[in-house]
Amino acid sequence: MHDSILIPTDGSLTAQRAIEHAVTLAEGFDADLEALYVVDTSRPFPGSKLWTDRKEEFRQGLIEDGEQRLTEATEPVRGRGVEIEKTLIQHDDIAQGIAEHAAKTGANMIVMGTHGRSGIERLVMGSVAERLVRLADVPVLLVPPTKSAE
Repeated sequence: MHDSILIPTDGSLTAQRAIEHAVTLAEGFDADLEALYVVDTSRPFPGSKLWTDRKEEFRQGLIEDGEQRLTEATEPVRGRGVEIEKTLIQHDDIAQGIAEHAAKTGANMIVMGTHGRSGIERLVMGSVAERLVRLADVPVLLVPPTKSAE
């Protein structure tokens, strides 16, 4: 039924809860897991010459941060008998990047955390999870934050 489960992560506690749920599902379905971190390439770079000259250095820092977050996110579930492949991609739209990656790799399900923002914060920050549900061609399981998380 579910051979491959994709787990987008941003390194948050809510994303970690989603990984825990995905591992449980993978154990039950004997599915492969892939943790995905999307480096947001749409981040604006300040217009000064200093930042323009260091744009690539800044982008490399984002990539290194993403690789570290992937490693930290998957470390707590090591030894549970489920292998998790780690992938980092760059995209200018996080939700679109996740949906495209899921389609490209043939994922059967996406499991991700949702921050549960509302009101002005949601209006300003947007909702990657909400956009992903509309864009993805596969089921998306959203894991809510706990009251103590974030």
